[in-house]
Amino acid sequence: MSVNEAKTAFESPIFLVGTTRSGTTVLGLMLGDHPKIIALGEFEWPWDFQPELERPDLDGYRRWLKTNRHFSHHGVKIDPALGFDDLVRSFLEQMWEMDDPQRSSQALVTQVHRHFEHALRLWPDARFIHIGRDGRDVCASWLKLAWVGNGHRAGLSWKAAMQEWQAAKERVNPDNRIELRFEDLIHNVEPELERLCDFLGLAYDDAMLRYHEHSTYSPIDPNQAGKWQTGLGRRDLRLFESAAGDELEAQGYPLSDTPQYVQRPWSNLWLRIDDALRHNWRRIEKYGISIWFWDHVTRRLPILGARDRVQLRINAIENSRVQ
Repeated sequence: MSVNEAKTAFESPIFLVGTTRSGTTVLGLMLGDHPKIIALGEFEWPWDFQPELERPDLDGYRRWLKTNRHFSHHGVKIDPALGFDDLVRSFLEQMWEMDDPQRSSQALVTQVHRHFEHALRLWPDARFIHIGRDGRDVCASWLKLAWVGNGHRAGLSWKAAMQEWQAAKERVNPDNRIELRFEDLIHNVEPELERLCDFLGLAYDDAMLRYHEHSTYSPIDPNQAGKWQTGLGRRDLRLFESAAGDELEAQGYPLSDTPQYVQRPWSNLWLRIDDALRHNWRRIEKYGISIWFWDHVTRRLPILGARDRVQLRINAIENSRVQ
């Protein structure tokens, strides 16, 4: 690849966007097996520190990075001479150089599950692939992973993520974005991948179907759609649909015939308490009571060394569970 072609690939990366557990990882694996594409993993983490700010406090940001497990996993370095925007851009460039030293790929793809506006600000010519999935399947997965405590919290979070994309995509050139659904991908995998390759200006390659040969992910299984019908309890289903039913229908997913949860004047307070109790109990099961306790204490007390040690222990547990 020429210098100009490499510059073009970096200035117009492919952001694979969607909620977590919506199929971004498996689709990223497929795209990464195309001989002309390099897949770099997740890349929302650079904006997770003070995300409400375009440019956060740099000293605090550098300290925070030292205990961020994604930063550590990718092995990128901090250039102290760079401002925030250039530093974030340098992270993606370093990841590309480590995974593709010869810069031979024509396109680079990375997963972004949030902070779409920040990504677009730094890469205004980026291309976006949005993958959507039935939020109830997402909810079931989030509950299993202890990322939320109940279906109501999952519904609010999923709905907010979908709306975040709806707002961001209005700023993306229509020629630079494409949308698909997880359910369509797993039922019609080759036609959907051909459509994506056409969008990217690349020829389809059936190597994209062999991602399972070198990853922990299984081959495409159409039964992965609608798993919420057996994997999501009745209570959490009702709570999810009460919080995000309008968004489900807007995305083309019919509501179940489960009676809707009736909101009372005290419901929001009780559901927040319920979410916190269930979420914390699952985190105790996941990390152990000692780490859970010190995680809470060090989040509230400014003891940097202790906070860092606790976070590193949590990172080690998370890394052992990554799939």
